[in-house]
Parts: sequence; C-alpha cells; structure tokens
Amino acid sequence: MLRPLSLHRQQGSYHNQGGEHAFNEFAGFVVGWMMIVANLIAAAAVSIGFAHYLRHFILLEESETLTFEH
Repeated sequence: MLRPLSLHRQQGSYHNQGGEHAFNEFAGFVVGWMMIVANLIAAAAVSIGFAHYLRHFILLEESETLTFEH
C-alpha cells in the first residue's frame, strides 16, 4: 500500500507528463505506432512458436495439417 502512495507523490512533482507526447507530438505518434507494430509482430512470433511446440504433443508429420470439419 505504501508503494502506490509514494509513486503518486512522486508523480505530483513532475509538471510535464505525457511520455513521448510531452517531448514532441510527432515523436509520440511514431513511438505509438512502432509499439503497435512491435506488439503485433511479437504476438505472431509467440503464436508460431506455440504452434511448433504443440506439434510435438499432437504428433503430426511435417506435411500434415490440422483441419476443422463440421
């Protein structure tokens, strides 16, 4: 409980808040889009890695794929 209160008190001493937008609006815009793209690439990499890891438990051959039939 003391840590959030101390962080709140520290934030009150900084009058110029806003991260990259406080430095430059264009820099904040570019950093925001770079974060979105980086998070999408990271999510894709994690899902591909998980699929390859899951392949060892399902015991599929390299040419076989999973299909979902109704």
